[in-house]
Amino acid sequence: MLALLTAGLGLLASGCEHELAGHASASAASAREATESHSLVRQSAQVAVEYTRARQRLEQQLPLPRRLRMQRCPDRSIEGWAETDRTLLLRSQDSRIVRKKLLPLLLTAHLSSHDLLAVRQYLSGADGDFSDALLGRPASPKAARMALAELSALERRRFAGIYHVIRYGAPRLIHKIGRRRPEWVPGILDTWLAIYELYEDRPLCQVRVTVRNDTRDAPIRRRLKSQTRERLIRELGGSLRARSRIALSRISSALRMPVVAVLDEKVIP
Repeated sequence: MLALLTAGLGLLASGCEHELAGHASASAASAREATESHSLVRQSAQVAVEYTRARQRLEQQLPLPRRLRMQRCPDRSIEGWAETDRTLLLRSQDSRIVRKKLLPLLLTAHLSSHDLLAVRQYLSGADGDFSDALLGRPASPKAARMALAELSALERRRFAGIYHVIRYGAPRLIHKIGRRRPEWVPGILDTWLAIYELYEDRPLCQVRVTVRNDTRDAPIRRRLKSQTRERLIRELGGSLRARSRIALSRISSALRMPVVAVLDEKVIP
């Protein structure tokens, strides 16, 4: 009888120990989750602050060069920076004297390096909205660290390339008097690519870059007018980007053009 009582007490004690161990493990897990949650909130706030600073820095309005003539860059002072820091941050700026309409997004999307997208991929909300980093926050401490690393890399970039658009004419399908068939008038995009050291409003150098559409093989059927027009606008922006590499090499051997992939229109900021 005594043996049975002793065995029962032993089992009871063992059960209590297991229950206490389970409570301790659950408490430790809960404490870890609370710590990680607090860390994520703190890191998310830091990402939001750094993102806002980066956006203001990248979207700073810079003046059109006073003297519109080709000017070489001071390569000797630029070559000392790492190659990644010498890669241009690209964007466009409407510097036309007369602005009847805004420049189309189909065009300007090709004139930007979209540098903040590398950060936004870690900040998308549950619905995948990339339109603004503040609409979402990092899903994990690792995502927050990756976003901060991208922002730190952007902070080290020194030079901006601004396409000052001084003339834009959209491609148009017209029917001239006396002609049996309509024809496309080529679009034109005339810009000055000016290079600035960030936080300075005086350009270091600049070069003119101008492109026109090749409309020789463009469809002239009316039902394809809208589709063809959009394609020609995209091609105009793409042609300018391609020609910019050659233009930049005329004024600098130290600066680099960024490699930008074709973007889905849904994520173009």
